[in-house]
Amino acid sequence: MNKDQFLATLNEALSPLSRSEREDILSDYIEHFRAGQENGKTQEEVAEGLGDPSELARAYIEELAGAKESGRDTAAQANPAQSGTPSSQAVQVPPLRPYAPAGTAQGAPASQEKPQGSQALGIVLVVLFNFFLGAWLLLSLACAVIALWAVPISLFAGGLAVMVGAIVSFSGMLPLIFSLLGISLMALSGLAGIGMYYVSYYFIRFIAIYIKFCAKLCREGI
Repeated sequence: MNKDQFLATLNEALSPLSRSEREDILSDYIEHFRAGQENGKTQEEVAEGLGDPSELARAYIEELAGAKESGRDTAAQANPAQSGTPSSQAVQVPPLRPYAPAGTAQGAPASQEKPQGSQALGIVLVVLFNFFLGAWLLLSLACAVIALWAVPISLFAGGLAVMVGAIVSFSGMLPLIFSLLGISLMALSGLAGIGMYYVSYYFIRFIAIYIKFCAKLCREGI
């Protein structure tokens, strides 16, 4: 479930509430998604951490209903003669509080600012590490991946050359034999190409994760 689906489900489940109440609650969850994505999470991961929007909406509706009931009881306490209910029996319901994701202490800020010196230290470490080691290692791996692509390309070109040479230069059974050899080489090139596709895919993913980690270290510090 992505952000739009989560908010749409939550808004629909909150339909018993007034428009202003729904907007206040939805704005809290929009902020949850914004903060989660700034910390490197996907919309689906943030939605999973928040829980079922229908259950959340039911909890909000119950809390708001309890708060309204509490308000009526408080008014009855101020004027017991009108309600006929002893003030000592007034129901006290805690006020509605924003939902906090699992693992976050209630009442604590969603994120804590780190000292500016810590952020500067993170930037320095990222720059020095990449200048002396990280960037060169990634460059070497990139060159290795590019060089490995020569394997399927060479197999394909060799198979094609064998087939063409067999047809042009030989007679009798040799063209058939060399044609089969060429087809085999081209099939191997296909398998090697599939393997290199996955190697390239995971290498690119690794680079993306590494860049995201460096950016987070520069932004949040150590």
